[in-house]
Amino acid sequence: MKKKIILITFFILIFLSILCFCFVFLKTSDSKDDLYVKKSDYSFDSKMILQVNKYYDNNYIISPYSINVALNMLKDGTVGTTRQEINSVISDYSVVPGLDSANSVFINPDYKNLVLKKYLSIVQEKYNGEIFDSIDVKKINDWVFQKTNKMIPKMFDSSLDDSLVVLINALAIDAKWKKQFECNYTSEETFKKDSGEIINVSMMHQSLKSGDAFYIDTDDELGIVLPYKKSSKDGLNLEFIGLLPKDTSINDYVDSFTDSKIKNIFQNYKKISDDNRIYLSLPMFKNDFNFDKIMPSLQELGMKKVFSPGDELSSMIKCDDCYVSDIVHKSSIDLSESGTKAAASTAVVISKNSIDGYSDQMEINFNKPFSYMIRDKNTGTIIFFGVVYEPNLWNGSTCK
Repeated sequence: MKKKIILITFFILIFLSILCFCFVFLKTSDSKDDLYVKKSDYSFDSKMILQVNKYYDNNYIISPYSINVALNMLKDGTVGTTRQEINSVISDYSVVPGLDSANSVFINPDYKNLVLKKYLSIVQEKYNGEIFDSIDVKKINDWVFQKTNKMIPKMFDSSLDDSLVVLINALAIDAKWKKQFECNYTSEETFKKDSGEIINVSMMHQSLKSGDAFYIDTDDELGIVLPYKKSSKDGLNLEFIGLLPKDTSINDYVDSFTDSKIKNIFQNYKKISDDNRIYLSLPMFKNDFNFDKIMPSLQELGMKKVFSPGDELSSMIKCDDCYVSDIVHKSSIDLSESGTKAAASTAVVISKNSIDGYSDQMEINFNKPFSYMIRDKNTGTIIFFGVVYEPNLWNGSTCK
């Protein structure tokens, strides 16, 4: 009888131990859900970040996601060496659920019969793309204007009548902070540029406690991770990551952005402890940007043949001497107390043999040039990346 009681007690203890382990495991998994990086490949993102940083030393913003989607649409219309080169540069196409993103193909009516129906079916089915029998610049600009929440008013300045096909991705976000900045606390503060010049800017302030945000503190950077309100409509779950370099200029810091560097940033989120606070100072900024060096950037990365006349766009169009004559990427951002509005559009223009192509209280103060990312927490996808060399100058209180 005594042995039976001991045996029963033993099995009860084992059962309770298993229950405790499961409880702890599930609780730990839940608590780390916001930190988990679901996307595993940031190679394309890092390539584009390094390229844009090479060419610009003023405020810039790009959308690696938008560029990648447009280039994937282009790849699906290519064969041979051209397809191999594009594949060596881009990442696989993936959808960010809930992101307000649209794709389209604008076709010159004079060449409509040359465009393969099979390719248009791929655009419609894979990319949910719209097809237009028009190459009119006003119609294209109007489409981009609407699909970017009116943040990018003009994609093209001149006529596209000599072009055959234009592939476009456009996206936009209008995200509110989970914890908004009080406009009464926005004040005139100093900001030190890399040149040493001191300017007065519109600085927002906020005291953050456990659960409000995460922070980053490594040998290379100090940063803040601010969540936006999760969309109840479509589940889009965005976050803002502001990064201040330690002991180096912003240009040199961004030059260190490799695939592994980006992963390391995301894997080093730290929680604010229950007995600590972070006093955050973050300047307001607004920026419109045209990545006019995107073609030489892609050429340097290995995409070359697609910019020369040839027959390797044959999965898209019946043409022996077509090529990509232009790629346009424009982005815009407006970050303020209430949240962030941002948009981007990427257009790929196909032409026919015309010209050759080519502890207690910790303070984090963004009072010097910094970089930032806007990332989808559900997938880990980087939607936007940018650098602020000079934020909004002080122009009085924003409170009405």
